[in-house]
Amino acid sequence: MSRSAADVDAGDEATTTLGLPANLAGAMSYSLTFVTGLAFYLLEEDEFVRFHAAQSTITFGGLFSVSLLFSLLEPFVAAVSGTVAAVLSVIAFVVAVVAVGLWIGLMFSAYRGRRTAVPVVGRVVDGYI
Repeated sequence: MSRSAADVDAGDEATTTLGLPANLAGAMSYSLTFVTGLAFYLLEEDEFVRFHAAQSTITFGGLFSVSLLFSLLEPFVAAVSGTVAAVLSVIAFVVAVVAVGLWIGLMFSAYRGRRTAVPVVGRVVDGYI
């Protein structure tokens, strides 16, 4: 039985290279932060999905790097100054809270079909699409 144009829902019209609806693939590019972002960026041709995948890779790759740097520096800083180590711990906690908030917000935004750009990162990502 053939389907008419009225029977086609929006998800069918925007399928991606991987056969997923674009909004779902965009949201999934955030699911495991920069890991799935990189995978979707390399495998997908859809511009909406590649935008979210590149943004996921750059944003969460950067936040992971900052978090790793703080974790590596903390023992050395603690040996010199307990106060500075405490400040670094607070900064690391704030970065983690921001990362979780961005992760949830960007995933929902992509699922809703929105192209929400993180300040600074969004402009960089536009150069890679």
